[in-house]
Amino acid sequence: MIKGRSGDWSSYPFYNYALFDEVEKSFKAFANLFEEDVDFPMKSFLKEHFKDEKWHVKLRKNNPSKTRFIKACTDKVDALRILQFLKSSQKENNESDTENLISFLQTFYSTTSIISNLTTFDFDQSPVQDLNLLRDFMVEKEEKYQQNDWNQ
Repeated sequence: MIKGRSGDWSSYPFYNYALFDEVEKSFKAFANLFEEDVDFPMKSFLKEHFKDEKWHVKLRKNNPSKTRFIKACTDKVDALRILQFLKSSQKENNESDTENLISFLQTFYSTTSIISNLTTFDFDQSPVQDLNLLRDFMVEKEEKYQQNDWNQ
């Protein structure tokens, strides 16, 4: 927060929400990858990162069941790899945090009043009132998601 206070919010990025869909599609592809070489959104990133186009072949040899193979893939493509993928892809997209936030809100919360209140939102220029409005909205949504997780 200290860095943000001085205008450097790079430690708190708003990733394009579609990148998370790419991660999900990639993880779902691991089941098919057990049987054959298939395409998936993170494929080229992982090839480059692991410096091995066939990184999954070794996992397949060491994990003869599909279940174990999928587990090995998810262990190899861990949270750090996902974060690296997000950062790398975000740079390629060249969208600002503000653009990603507005796009996310328009896609998933278009019927809420938050959108009309944030049409001219900018992290650096918006008044504290707008920042508080956004924060309160996000906290409310997070609390609802947490309640749903506990109730399931």
